[in-house]
Amino acid sequence: MDAYRMDILRPAQVQGCLGWYARQGADGRWAPMAAAPGAHVEFRAARQNAAPLAVIGVCSAAAPCPQAQAVAGQFGAHGLLLLPPAAPDGPAPLAFLLQNAAQSAPPGMRVLAALPVKTGGALLGAYFDAGFALCAMRGLFELRPHYIFLYAPGGCAAPQAWLPAADTLALSRALAQGAAGVALRQCAAGMHVGLCTSFKIAQNPRFCV
Repeated sequence: MDAYRMDILRPAQVQGCLGWYARQGADGRWAPMAAAPGAHVEFRAARQNAAPLAVIGVCSAAAPCPQAQAVAGQFGAHGLLLLPPAAPDGPAPLAFLLQNAAQSAPPGMRVLAALPVKTGGALLGAYFDAGFALCAMRGLFELRPHYIFLYAPGGCAAPQAWLPAADTLALSRALAQGAAGVALRQCAAGMHVGLCTSFKIAQNPRFCV
């Protein structure tokens, strides 16, 4: 990964960041929820100079905010949730930010990440590059469907099958039936997600699905 640095935004910076966050690729409906009283969302930015190249929100899955509660209800409350990103500069700074956030979590803590299905296709590679596996596709708190990733560095087995990333219905069904997305590759027919069932079985206590 390129040389980026990670900044935790100070309280005075957060309000100004939220508008940018909503405009630059994050689902606009996440921003007001992230700013709601009691949400306890920490915003982190990847930079190379003054301008942020990517921003994510980090909160506990046990936090009293709707998006965390939606994830906790499906995957368990012990862990961290990485909110959908704003990443106008593409997947590289986002991959750095995701990996940094996941590696800074306490040992043994589950780290989940959400990415909108409709608008997040171009950023899928960042999650796999950062050591995440795709474990589900779910609607979160009355929002449109999201990819749900689990941080599992070094635990990804070789793909047993490949599905077009654009075929979200088939991909959702495969994930619901026990597969996990463990890789991404560009084919002549477009981007494909590599699926593996043995990986998800081995990680089952952490998936909670």
